[in-house]
Amino acid sequence: MLEIRRTAIALDEKELLELERIITDGNEKEALRFLRKIVYERVARSQRHCEVFYARD
Repeated sequence: MLEIRRTAIALDEKELLELERIITDGNEKEALRFLRKIVYERVARSQRHCEVFYARD
């Protein structure tokens, strides 16, 4: 489960173009896929990294 705290992620040029295409097309199915595959995975990965870091302290 994710911790509720501020998190920042970066998108590369390809991902930004994909996001722009999804918004322009109004494609809800692709928007959900993008959120799950790109955004959620990165947020979850960033929090797992922090858990490992804190476990070593």
